[in-house]
Amino acid sequence: MQKFVRLISAIFVTSLVATGFLLAVPPSSPISAAPARAAVADPPNIVVVMSDDQRRNTFQTMPTVRQQLIQKGTRYVGFSPTSACCPSRSSFLTGQFSHTTGVYNNVDPTYGGWPAFHASGYEDQTIATALQGAGYRTGLVGKYLNEWNKAPDGFVPPGWDVFRAIWSNIGQGGGRYYKYQLRGTKPTEYFGTKPAAYSTDVLADRAVRFVDSTPSDQPFFLYFTPYGPHEPFTPAPRDKNSWTPDKVYSNPAVNEADMSDKPGFMQNMPKIDPTWIKHAQDKTGEALRSVDDAVGRLIKAIGPDMSNTLFIYTSDQGVMWGEHRLVEKYQPYRWATEYPLIMRWGNKLPVEDKDRVVPNVDMAASILDAANVDPGWTMEGTSVFDSFRSEVVLEAIAIPQHPAYCGVRQRNWLYVQWSDNQGTEMYDYAHDPLELHNLSGKPAYAAKENQLRTDTMNLCSPVPPGFTW
Repeated sequence: MQKFVRLISAIFVTSLVATGFLLAVPPSSPISAAPARAAVADPPNIVVVMSDDQRRNTFQTMPTVRQQLIQKGTRYVGFSPTSACCPSRSSFLTGQFSHTTGVYNNVDPTYGGWPAFHASGYEDQTIATALQGAGYRTGLVGKYLNEWNKAPDGFVPPGWDVFRAIWSNIGQGGGRYYKYQLRGTKPTEYFGTKPAAYSTDVLADRAVRFVDSTPSDQPFFLYFTPYGPHEPFTPAPRDKNSWTPDKVYSNPAVNEADMSDKPGFMQNMPKIDPTWIKHAQDKTGEALRSVDDAVGRLIKAIGPDMSNTLFIYTSDQGVMWGEHRLVEKYQPYRWATEYPLIMRWGNKLPVEDKDRVVPNVDMAASILDAANVDPGWTMEGTSVFDSFRSEVVLEAIAIPQHPAYCGVRQRNWLYVQWSDNQGTEMYDYAHDPLELHNLSGKPAYAAKENQLRTDTMNLCSPVPPGFTW
């Protein structure tokens, strides 16, 4: 009951903050582990559905998510400080930024993929290990981390009672939607190219089994992570050619006409083929239909226990659809860093669109806060139920497409410092949500830029490998 009183108080404070921000702790400052907490008499079930590379506000083909989550829960602006799959998922699981986990990329031999996460030691300190230690039955079904196929045979990460992760070597004929294996705590299962092997549906089957097989007197944590709608945006057979949007996605940022205010390495980028943009839009919508079906199946399996289930729908990061002539994540721009984040928890969260930026590092602290579980170690994340952030760091190592960068995101501001004197960018989202007008170097904005640069230097510490101011 004390937990619920504290939570309702936090919601009340939230309702008073019209801007969606209230300064709490510096985003990159360690947050001390809370004192030991009293056990919760009826701890909530926790379900996380994490799609892959889903942009914000792409729910047109997801009626279940709209009706059962958006219309019954709280919406936030999910935010990935390092907008790539493995860094984002590592931060979600641990509550630590990339400058702490050391995971900056998906496949880099030193700073990316499962090998980097495993070597960091943080695989032993995740929400799964904390919840399992508190008596939860824990299950991962779907994507774990990039390059998990490099783990030794029979490997199961700490903290998981049920671990059914896709094992797919794409470079050797494996795939995200077909031709994959499920490995982990049960014998390996092999899947080919028949319609019944479509991965989102298979994973949904395993996720429902996990819910159904959990004893009624034991709380559970399910981390359900399908590959949809990640490129190549493959829909389930039943959903092929099922959706044509009313309007083809476009805005002045898509194939931006004037790139002269962007960093020099971007100014001569070719425009993106509009046919590809339409294809990405169409097939993303179709691929999300099966994810929506899976959400509906899980809600049905949970049944009346939904009243005491924290159900989170999210993604690992967004992806560019031609904005600033880009088509990937790995970028500091809002279409790559922002993603859906919806939380439904009975009557304990309001039905509200908070328009509030919540980084992935805060989700581990939030989940453990909801379960009233002390992880026993320090994490950089802070619970959304307790405090707000005024700003969040951005950090990335160099990749072939761009140099390393550090930056800071506030609700209405983005500042990015590119390494090796490759330029700076600053955008005022209140007046320029499409990031068309770089204000860096403008005398009228010098004070704001100096403040954001100072904040960046304080928060982006240590800097990404190879980054120089």
